[in-house]
Amino acid sequence: MENLRKAGAAVDFRVYPGCYHGFDIICPRAKISEEATTFFLEGFRYAVDHYRTPQD
Repeated sequence: MENLRKAGAAVDFRVYPGCYHGFDIICPRAKISEEATTFFLEGFRYAVDHYRTPQD
């Protein structure tokens, strides 16, 4: 992650302590899973709005 930042890439990263890979899929209605999903979707929306090339 630090190498990406040093290279000038925008990086937004979160660690969810105590959570294992796929926790948001296994327990999607847990509060931490909802927070992680919201974080992911907000980042995706930002990328679509700012980095997508319009298609005709």
